[in-house]
Amino acid sequence: MEKGLQEAAIVPQRPMEKAKASFEIAEGIMEQLKEFIRGYTFADRMEEIRFFKFIKPKFHRYLIYFSELIYIEAEQPAADRRNRIAFYKLQIARNLSFIARYKSLHTYVRLGNEAEDEILFIREHGGQHVYPEYGGDIDRSFSTLSSSNLAKLQAFDMINKYLSKQIDEVKQHRHSGVAPQQKATTLVWTDSKADLVELAYALYSKGSLNHGKVNIKDIIGTLENTFDIRIGNFYRIYTDLSLRKKSRTPYTDSMKEYLERRMDSTL
Repeated sequence: MEKGLQEAAIVPQRPMEKAKASFEIAEGIMEQLKEFIRGYTFADRMEEIRFFKFIKPKFHRYLIYFSELIYIEAEQPAADRRNRIAFYKLQIARNLSFIARYKSLHTYVRLGNEAEDEILFIREHGGQHVYPEYGGDIDRSFSTLSSSNLAKLQAFDMINKYLSKQIDEVKQHRHSGVAPQQKATTLVWTDSKADLVELAYALYSKGSLNHGKVNIKDIIGTLENTFDIRIGNFYRIYTDLSLRKKSRTPYTDSMKEYLERRMDSTL
């Protein structure tokens, strides 16, 4: 799996596309692992403990990590640096809350303790640690509660390191002397957000800006600043546009129509 993730990392893609490609690799590996375990009988309890304590969390954490990364890339503010830093810090705080709740499990594994291994990592015991938890949604043939929570702990550690790095990069950019974009106050977008997203993706797809060497998030951010609007989850809006049964490009179609009308009226 790590080889596949490395290959995905070196392919020139946008962050969102790279995260989605990596998630699909991790998801595929987890499905293969699940199918293998369904037909496999562990030699003894120690082998089962080793699998759910060390092997499965190593793979599962990447699935959670890239799932969270997709969410962060989709939801983070596109342009405003202060809002972006606030968003990153909010995600870190949320992850730290989960880490604090399961701190004893984190410490138990990190210190190499083994006294409670049979309770935590043998499927017939369910894997509850300190507090009672509902585990009805977990596939008991392929997980224990503690194995699943351990993967989340490791993934949230990875995510928080990523978010801290992002905060540092935003702060360095702020202090690098690069002038922030000036918000245009005389131009206000009066059509729908979906129309603006359609325009942004048209510019992006055509490669009209910076010879095509710009990502969609930067285009959205510039349009937000220019037209004094906050779009929100532009990727979800784009997905909705793509799934339309009739015209998927009503705004750019209407632009062409109105422009031709103006041209005709001025001849």
